[in-house]
Amino acid sequence: MNEDLVLQLTKGEYQVLKKVMVLDEGAEAIVQNAEPATKGFVLTGSSEDFDDLAGFVAAAANHTESQKKQDILDEIYDKIEELLE
Repeated sequence: MNEDLVLQLTKGEYQVLKKVMVLDEGAEAIVQNAEPATKGFVLTGSSEDFDDLAGFVAAAANHTESQKKQDILDEIYDKIEELLE
């Protein structure tokens, strides 16, 4: 049985992540089911769903025209990759 992983994001990171439009069902569930926390939001999901989410975040970062948004998406991607190690 796979244990769920937990990822902490800042409020700003979560706001940017919510705007990533192309997500599969598992990745979308991670984003939609995020719980507010003291320093932002806590996302919970399987390693497979987080791996999928990382791919969608990377694609969004590569296709955004905003450098600020790209930087935030890159930070989110790095956090997910660190979580999956």
